[in-house]
Amino acid sequence: MLLRVFKSATSNELDILEVKLVQRSMPAPDGRGGTVSRPFLSFRGGGTDVQLVQDMPVSDPLRPAQVDELKEYCDFVMQPYYLDVQPYIATTLLAVLDRLKGMSGNVAVAVLPTGDLHVRAEEPGMEVGVELRGLKILPEGVAMAEGGLGTGGTPAQRLAQGKTQGLVSEVVMQSKLLHRALSATQITQPHQVLLGVPQEGGCVHVTLVYKNPNAANAYDDSMYMSMHLPVCVDDGG
Repeated sequence: MLLRVFKSATSNELDILEVKLVQRSMPAPDGRGGTVSRPFLSFRGGGTDVQLVQDMPVSDPLRPAQVDELKEYCDFVMQPYYLDVQPYIATTLLAVLDRLKGMSGNVAVAVLPTGDLHVRAEEPGMEVGVELRGLKILPEGVAMAEGGLGTGGTPAQRLAQGKTQGLVSEVVMQSKLLHRALSATQITQPHQVLLGVPQEGGCVHVTLVYKNPNAANAYDDSMYMSMHLPVCVDDGG
């Protein structure tokens, strides 16, 4: 429902979109009459000859202790480096994921400090995917020269060499989760798409960074969307 609200706002080119947390009265669920109060996100938007009004039910707000716990987790899970997957590259990855979903519901995501990103699906006797090379790495100074892996060979051979040298951070995750995260780039139009994988696995961290509309050519650290995507756990079976 939230995605439909944002798509509607984008397609109608609204000049403003406001959201408030409100309480609405609803019929009691026990069917015995009476009402109960429930939280809603209330969206109000406007543009040329168009008005958007949408109330979306949500769960009860988190308690302060839960908010602090969530913030601590988000602050803690920072990766050694991030690949700068520009929005146009994210569009390429979305097309690749669309093709791979017919083969497998999971994909392997591997990053290297040479600026290489591997996304592939594997089945017995078959491996299909994409290798993106030379992506910008943040923070600056972390990147390694591409020459360390050479320019010859196949993507699979370069990935294997990177694993031999201990350069690869890799996880397996549900393809649909990565697809949903990258789809946000088409709706929110970020200026940077950062992707990181911790060396010990555990998640894929995708952060969308936006320019400050009140400053020329400036990024604002307070304007971002951060997503920690869960990965498949190897139970050793």
